[in-house]
Amino acid sequence: MNHLFFLASLLASLGSTLSIGGNIRLYSNFDASAPLINSQWDAIEGTIDADVEAGLFLGSNLAPHYIRTDIPYCLGDDFVLQMNAKVQYNASLVNGLITSQLGWNQDPFYGCAFVGAMNEDGWRFQFLITQFKVYALYAHYYPLATKTLLPTDARFAFIVPIADRQPGDADDYSVNMKADEFDVSWRINNVEKLLVRNVGQSIAGKFMVWSNAATNQYYQVSFPAEMYMEVGVGSMADIGPIGQPRTVCQLTTFDQCTSSILSAPRCFCRYGAPQYGGWEVDEQASVSNLFIARLSNVSKCRDNMVQDENSTADRWWTQNL
Repeated sequence: MNHLFFLASLLASLGSTLSIGGNIRLYSNFDASAPLINSQWDAIEGTIDADVEAGLFLGSNLAPHYIRTDIPYCLGDDFVLQMNAKVQYNASLVNGLITSQLGWNQDPFYGCAFVGAMNEDGWRFQFLITQFKVYALYAHYYPLATKTLLPTDARFAFIVPIADRQPGDADDYSVNMKADEFDVSWRINNVEKLLVRNVGQSIAGKFMVWSNAATNQYYQVSFPAEMYMEVGVGSMADIGPIGQPRTVCQLTTFDQCTSSILSAPRCFCRYGAPQYGGWEVDEQASVSNLFIARLSNVSKCRDNMVQDENSTADRWWTQNL
């Protein structure tokens, strides 16, 4: 990504740029000083209406409602790109029958809010937020309209259960991308819940919901050069990869402090069979504290397992924004 494009990206959000101690907030929305500016977002499903302008997304699995930044944000070797939003989510089953013995309310296949990073090359580093569980989406696949046209270029979709929650909880969700280390961190309230190193490799098979048999083996890939931010509501049945053999790993939570994401031996999953159609889940997500930041003052000592208030196994860095 050339410097001119990066400068254009920065100038497009200059009105909300904030620099603190070497860290730069490139963009912010949904707070008193930065109301949503329609020209800086694209409606992918639904419209940018008065509710969305106030940070409220209303939709369902039958009517997804989500938006994406109108420009991508560049990644570089000398900083972390962070995408953050505080999300409060509620959902209810209003029609139909769920055939899965595990129900619907902790399975993003039936309904979820989602927030995080994606790009047009198929990369997705996002949170999937259900009534009672939060998942990390680590995936490379294409939107429904195009991904079947390039099947050999899509690789995989992994969905990892990383935290419990209660309906109505409001938490900050951050995706942090470090190009020179080839890794991505998923953080909730500034606590790291998942770190994937060497982006492009497969992780524990128990978290895989889809793969392309021709390309699901690890090989060297280029780390994304740029990412859009995406936020909204829907379901993995509608916005996820085609041909899922099963729904997500449920009734467990991955703990990276005690287990490797490459095998996750202590994570005991149960699965439901996919159900195509026959239900409707109404959804509401309130979004605030949305920002995109470039962090320069970050620690590279993530393997330090000394557990004190400044360095613990589940903290990557302390960010000052």
